[in-house]
Formats: sequence, structure tokens, C-alpha cells
Amino acid sequence: MSASRVKVSDLCVGDEFLVDGYVWRLLEREETKHGTIRVRPEKFYEGGWMPSPPGDETYFPASRTVIRTAQAAQAATSQTAPTARLKDLDLLDFGNAIQLGGALYVARDRAYILLFPEDASARSLPVEYLLMDDAEWQALLRQTDLCDVQAKDGTGQKAILRKSARSVDNNVSWEVYRRDGFACRYCGADKVPLTVDHLVLWEERGPWIAANLFTSCRKCNQTRGRLPYEEWLRDPYYLRVSKNLRPEVRAANEAIVATLAAIPRVKHPRSR
Repeated sequence: MSASRVKVSDLCVGDEFLVDGYVWRLLEREETKHGTIRVRPEKFYEGGWMPSPPGDETYFPASRTVIRTAQAAQAATSQTAPTARLKDLDLLDFGNAIQLGGALYVARDRAYILLFPEDASARSLPVEYLLMDDAEWQALLRQTDLCDVQAKDGTGQKAILRKSARSVDNNVSWEVYRRDGFACRYCGADKVPLTVDHLVLWEERGPWIAANLFTSCRKCNQTRGRLPYEEWLRDPYYLRVSKNLRPEVRAANEAIVATLAAIPRVKHPRSR
């Protein structure tokens, strides 16, 4: 099957394309002065084309990427999608560069992909099926979903850590958020979903304690991935977005490098 990823502005009348889980066929198009494309599509549904009546147009951003294929309807009915194997991916990227973005529910005749609101832009990404045997499932679940119990610094109390929830004990995370003014320490964003990010990485036995955590937006957290903190401060992405920070915050981020050696390392029950 021939398929390509193109922008909506590159579609021609008669093209079939995949978007939002449906197959569309472009009947008419008109570019607007607002940078969008007004289209009158047909939607492929349950084995047939359903033309939209005149006046029932849909607007797509001209820059939006879709999958154009001459056999889009066949792709939809056969549920054909690329497949990948776990061995071809870096397991340690799960929970770092590859993060939980929603859930999948399966009915008798179709599957539903549920995206977190902040991950709605993932609709434009290509989809791959990750085929795994029992052993690979166990490895992935240990990487993403096994609970870890770790003593909190100086208190004798314990925090239960669950990776797939991308969270730690609420007392620890809220302490970090309050300390950092409920804003990302890397870019300054304060009106987006926030996470906590390890300074000394989990893979380097970094603990889940406030001294080893920064408030981070999900974009910065995912972009950093498993870069050591010192390298992250020299990364072009950080250098660009950190320009939004107050000078004293940037200076504090630099100064923290000298304290990393003093952060205690812990023995995790498994590598993340």
C-alpha cells in the first residue's frame, strides 16, 4: 500500500487521507485567509462512503499533517498499521522519552484510543502496534508499573512510587511544586500540566527526594529524557527555552550542578 505523510495544504481533490481515526476523501477545497483549509469531505464508515452535504464543511489547519494514501479505505477496513518489536526500542525510554499518553479500549468491532487532554496533539502522530510476548510484557511492566518503596529523606517515613502514574508520594511532589513556585524550572511554564524530574537520573540511582527533583513541564521532561543534568544544561533546547526564566532561576539551575555529588544514591529494585 502506498502512503505518505503530507500537510493538508498539499492535498488535491480526490485524495484519500487518514485523520482523527477516520478516512476522508477530499471533494472540494478552499483556502481561507485564516491559514485553514475548508474542505467538503466524504467519510468512509462501515464499508461505504458517506458524502457530506453542501454547507457541511470541515476546517483543517493548512499545516496539519495527515496520511495520504490511494488505498486509505482499505487501510481502515483491514486495520493495517506498522508493527514494532520491543527489542528494537530502548526499554529505558519508557517513562522518559516515551510517556503514558492515554489508554486503549477494545470493543467487538473497533478500538478506541483515549488521549489525555494535554496529549491531544498526538492524533497527528503515526501509530504503530507494539507486538510483545509474555516475557516482553513482564519486562515492560517492571519498567513502567512496578511499585517501589523508598524512605523519604530525614523523616523515617516511606514513599510509594508508581512509575506509570508519573508521580511520587503527594507530599514529595507538592513540596517540590511549592518550592519551585508551581512553574517549570527549565522553561518557566506555569499554565501546563507539571511533573517532577530527577536531577540525578533514576538509572544513576537517583532518589525520589525533594533535593533530587525539579518541577518540570511534560515537554521539557520528555525532551531531556535520560540526558545527565550537566549535559541537559548545555542542550540547545534548554538553552533556548531557559531564556524565559528569571536570571536568578537560571543561575540556581547552574549552581545545582555542584551539589549533585552530595545527593545520596539508592539501590533500586530494578532499572527504570
